[in-house]
This record gives sequence, C-alpha cells and structure tokens, in this order.
Amino acid sequence: MKQKASKVLLWTMIAIAVAWVIFILSCFTTDGIFEFWAWGLLAIITAPAILAVIVILGYIRSTLNGSKERDPVMYRFSMSMTIAFAVLTLAVVAVRLFLDGNDVSYPWSYLSLSSSMEKMGLAFGTITLFSFVIGILSQLVIKRFTRVNESQKADIVRTTGICLTVVICLAVLFVPQPMGSYNDGGSQQYESVLYQVINWNRTQEFDGTPFHEDDQNMRVYFFPFNCYEYDAKWKMNH
Repeated sequence: MKQKASKVLLWTMIAIAVAWVIFILSCFTTDGIFEFWAWGLLAIITAPAILAVIVILGYIRSTLNGSKERDPVMYRFSMSMTIAFAVLTLAVVAVRLFLDGNDVSYPWSYLSLSSSMEKMGLAFGTITLFSFVIGILSQLVIKRFTRVNESQKADIVRTTGICLTVVICLAVLFVPQPMGSYNDGGSQQYESVLYQVINWNRTQEFDGTPFHEDDQNMRVYFFPFNCYEYDAKWKMNH
C-alpha cells in the first residue's frame, strides 16, 4: 500500500512540474506584449506555490518510504522549516492571486500590497527550497559519517546544516536593500521582505511646494504597515 502511494505521489509531483512548464511555454504563444507580460507575471507568482506543493508531496513520500538511517534531529528540523514555509508560500500566493485592486482602499496601497505579496511569496519559496536541499544534503553526509562511527563529524554537519538554514532564513527575510528616495526632497527608503525603513527627510511636497517639519526620524514599518500609502506612513509618528 505504501509503495503504491509513494508511486502516486511521485507521478503527481512530475505531473505538476510538467503542467507548470507547459504553462510557462504557453505564455510565449499569447498575442500582444501586454498579454505576454500578464501571463508571464502569473507564471512567476505561481512558481513558489508550485515548488511548495512539490516539496510537501516529496516529504510525504519520504515519510512513507521511511529510513532507519535517517538522522532524526536534522530530519525533524528541515521538515518543520520546509513545511512551515511551504504553507506560508501557498497562503501568500493565494492572497496575491485573489487580490483585487478595486477592493483596496486608503490607507492601503494596492501597488505596495501586491508587490509585498510577490516578494513574500518568492522569499518563502526560496527558504522552502533551501531548507529542503540543505536538509537532504546534511542527512546524506551525516549518514556517511555515522556508518564509519565518526559521530563528532556528524554532529558538526548537523549543527552546520541547522545554522546555515537559520542564517539564510534571517538574511532573506530581514536584510534590507536600498530602494531609492521619495520625491519629497530626499526621504530614503530601505526595504526587506517583512518591513520597510524610511529615513524621513521631507523638505517639499511632491509638486515642489516647500515643506518643513522638525523631528523627522528614521522609522520602521513592519508588515502590514509597510503596505500603507505614503501619507498614511507619514502620519504614523514620523
């Protein structure tokens, strides 16, 4: 029974991957540049979700097959990280696909919200992939060291795999990147997946009208406040 279920899962994973590749190729057959970019963007948005589904099915298949030589600590850690971020990926992609600009009103910014959803989907999908790959590779190396009774080296590999996964996760989610400045005289933007930093330096309105206000500080806007419009962010204790 388990062998049949394992084969079904394997062929399901292959079918999902093939279907998505066919979908990607079909984007090049659309007429018009706008249709092409619309379908291409949809393919990019759905890519992390497809990866997440395949990884989840892969772990279910791996659990069914079982392995007495599997390292329990590394397996549980990598499985927990992979499944958790795979589920987050699916949730974020689902929200992005059903996000309608007509339903978004002040203080939300539809462009910021949709962009944030896309970044989160890609980030969560990336963490899912790295957690899965690092977990598999670490277990293979640990298994090799365990067979030759080198438990100390196996412990080092296990610790390294866990630390590397955590570092990648934190880097992807929290390391900010400079995103230029607003057209308000020089307020600088820095964005990460889960937050935005604005170093306020508002000296004029967008139309060029001079503006002055003291106590303009650097502020951090965590999700979902990073998806607010410019004016709403400014009013949040700038």
